[in-house]
Amino acid sequence: MFKIINFITWLIVVIVLIISCSSDAEMQNYFVKHQQDSDFLAIDIPSSILGDVNNKELPLEAKEAIESFKKLNVLALKKTELNAPKYETEKIAINKILANKSYKDLMHFKDGTNLVTIKYLGNDTSVDQFILFGSSNDKGLVLVRVLGEKMDANKAFKLFSLARSGKIDTSKIQNLKSFFN
Repeated sequence: MFKIINFITWLIVVIVLIISCSSDAEMQNYFVKHQQDSDFLAIDIPSSILGDVNNKELPLEAKEAIESFKKLNVLALKKTELNAPKYETEKIAINKILANKSYKDLMHFKDGTNLVTIKYLGNDTSVDQFILFGSSNDKGLVLVRVLGEKMDANKAFKLFSLARSGKIDTSKIQNLKSFFN
């Protein structure tokens, strides 16, 4: 009887691992497939672009957040009259990947036709991956994958708020913003 229970327990663990890995594999495949697509802007950003961890003006939480990030992968599709069907198809494909239960909701917000979803893989105190998906029926879509080790959602939000307030230099990633103008 003990062997059967032990076997079932291990089977459940293996199934959970396969399911969680498959969601990451789907996202990875999406990025790889679309990096060569000329309609997409694809950028890989090293964590060093987020700021200098030796900067004495940075709060400790921001330094820890930067150190936990490895890199950011960005895919953006500018919506035009010619690629409007592609925009809709890609939006559906991304939402399908993000519907996987392995991705946990962190935040959703909507502003007019702009919709932003933030999800993560991992647990509350040790996030392996953040996914930010933004879409606008007027401008297009952007998919950002933040890879790291033992990232903390609260520290990441602190870092993002510092970037928005101008306390972290974001000039190196301004070409993404200009892509949609």
